Amino acid sequence: MLFVNQNDYPDVPYRTRTDTPDDEYGQNSTIKTSGCGLCCSVMVADRLLVPCGFSLEDAIGLSYSTGANHRTGTDFSIYAPAFAKTVGLKMEKTSDFSKLDACLKTGGCVIAHVRTHPDGSMATFTKQGHYITVIGIEPDGRYAILDPSYTEDKYDVPERKGKVEMKGFVALCSKETLAADIEWSLEEDRGFYLFWRE
Repeated sequence: MLFVNQNDYPDVPYRTRTDTPDDEYGQNSTIKTSGCGLCCSVMVADRLLVPCGFSLEDAIGLSYSTGANHRTGTDFSIYAPAFAKTVGLKMEKTSDFSKLDACLKTGGCVIAHVRTHPDGSMATFTKQGHYITVIGIEPDGRYAILDPSYTEDKYDVPERKGKVEMKGFVALCSKETLAADIEWSLEEDRGFYLFWRE
């Protein structure tokens, strides 16, 4: 199983915020600072395609060619359908946990957009906005997640303590934990992007 960690790519440029061409952050952004969604798509391709044939370089090129990098990070309303078409997967956007579960139980993968609560309190998976890949459901009902911003101490801070159990580089969390992190993304009509084989 491929795990792509954006922290491993501090020197790989990923130009973002192209709607504001003079934006200094956008000019200097990298996969480490802004490429979580692209890393997630590479992990989805690795799990669902044999052979995979879709690299991080391909993901960057796809984002650029579709204009999905027009704001901070990657706009998945643009990128997700283009990615699915490029690699030959079916795709659906949803806010429905039952559809999330059905996708995972039939061998699909899900990219979820999580974000910080409006009051500024830290979310389990992010301090701002972030994409994670949900790859399965454990027998106890917890979700198995590949977090492209994982570090060894990420889940040790008090606000996150006890909410995630790590098994290697797979993060396990309850439905309640994921629901709390995705609540404010659903308000923005982001949420879950389901992918499965044709």
